[in-house]
Amino acid sequence: MRQTVVPAGRGSRVRLEVDYELPGGPLGGLLDAAVVERQTEQEADRSLQKLKELLEG
Repeated sequence: MRQTVVPAGRGSRVRLEVDYELPGGPLGGLLDAAVVERQTEQEADRSLQKLKELLEG
């Protein structure tokens, strides 16, 4: 996992990159493309939104 924080206007921009590999070879890759990647992105978006809310008060 990589997190990057850079200045952006009057605030900051946070970028989160997560690398992972599901077990199961090609079947795991299909499952990832169909379901897991979308769920992971949604969870990351919620986490970053919560962080923003906490930092901004």
